[in-house]
Amino acid sequence: MLDEIYLRLLLELLPANLKLSSWDINRMLEQGRDSDHASRVYADLIHQLYRHEPNSNIGLRFGQHLHPATLCDFSRALMTSPNFKTVLSLIERYHYLHGASYYPSIAIDAEQISIALTYPYKERVSMTQRRFCAEGVFSYVVNALRETVDQQLQPKAIYFDFAQPDYFREYEAHFDCEIVFGQPLAMLVMNTQFIERDLSTSNATLHPLYLNKCLDHWRRSARQCDFQYRVMIELMQQHPHSFSSQTLADQLNISVRGLQKRLSKHQQSFSQLTARARRELVKVYLYQHGASVEVTAEKLGFQTSSGFRRFFRSEFDMTPAEFSQLCLQD
Repeated sequence: MLDEIYLRLLLELLPANLKLSSWDINRMLEQGRDSDHASRVYADLIHQLYRHEPNSNIGLRFGQHLHPATLCDFSRALMTSPNFKTVLSLIERYHYLHGASYYPSIAIDAEQISIALTYPYKERVSMTQRRFCAEGVFSYVVNALRETVDQQLQPKAIYFDFAQPDYFREYEAHFDCEIVFGQPLAMLVMNTQFIERDLSTSNATLHPLYLNKCLDHWRRSARQCDFQYRVMIELMQQHPHSFSSQTLADQLNISVRGLQKRLSKHQQSFSQLTARARRELVKVYLYQHGASVEVTAEKLGFQTSSGFRRFFRSEFDMTPAEFSQLCLQD
């Protein structure tokens, strides 16, 4: 779950008019040591900060300090990987180990790598939360590459799923690439020439040690983790098979009836969560992967393209063709 270092960094970066007393800081850090509570403390602090100052550049300043080798055990597991391709695989597979509020989708082809952020874990995610996550995650990735592969590395382009903020010039200075706002997904795009190169921090002994330590902690705390969060992980990672309630229940080692009862305690249903996962994955396949309607429908477990089109219109209030017209054309 979320490591204390991220909360401490956020507290350090609070603007002067929001600085907390040492008593409040100690109380917040004490709450944050409870792995089930840490993510909520962190999220509440971000929410309060943006409520006070909606145009804050806190996410970008936070991201500039995310130097991977100095962070949590999961970050160290990433940086001791053999190459960046392994890093990407681990990020997509194990992002939940520190309670991430986003789901990263990785796409790799002959010409480029892209990392897109979706938000399936909550019904609604504010623009400021999406902004904070995108600024932090993309800064982390760029910092990692510049520190372990090539100091001069530049992304190819970055797309953001929010309007251009007042401080948009800081993006250009920090990332040094094309920046586009108002897109369906937040997405970092890079060239592929370095993907198989060894990381300068690669360590075959420490890599499994850090990763296993994170996994052990997750196994100990998973039962205390929000059940809906665990369900969404399975839906996103194992789709379209996980869109069957029986398959999902088997993956979670409970009965279908048990699944339904536990979801009802969260005022949720299997169909509601499935629709939410599909809504986020639609953007991944149509926008990030550039897939056709037919391929997207198949990837999301629809029996027919017409069924997918009806779902799309109900979720986005437009047709897939109209959606494509809104997307940035390469």
